[in-house]
Amino acid sequence: MAGSEVLIATIYDPFADRLYHAARHGGAFCNGSRIHVSNQALSEGYVVLGDDSRLFSGPIRQAGGRVGLVPGSGYKAMMIARGKAVGTMRKAADLYDTAPAALIVAEASGRVTALDGSQLALGRGSDGGLIMSNGIVHQALVHAAGT
Repeated sequence: MAGSEVLIATIYDPFADRLYHAARHGGAFCNGSRIHVSNQALSEGYVVLGDDSRLFSGPIRQAGGRVGLVPGSGYKAMMIARGKAVGTMRKAADLYDTAPAALIVAEASGRVTALDGSQLALGRGSDGGLIMSNGIVHQALVHAAGT
């Protein structure tokens, strides 16, 4: 990291034998092929949550979204990066673990912010949550986080 900016990231999914990587301003890739987030609306895709973020299920459903419970922070983020989910939210996030995923999602044309929609401050450790999305559903997820 240069200061608090992630410049390169790699995530490996051993179960599916998928290697994801990205470089700042260089795009995101899975096994060498370019990946991109979906263009689905909240009602068309799934917001993937873990057990620790189940509290967002009600507000997401009230906004017309569908929720899928999926384990693994990196796995959920890569679902977004390759267009298989529209977003994810975490009430608390260890940003040292989520920083690589955040770069890959962003380079796949997604959006990553703090729960309130502000810029994610990677240098602050694990004191805040985050939202990762395809960008289209982002404001709805920010609203769901504040409910």
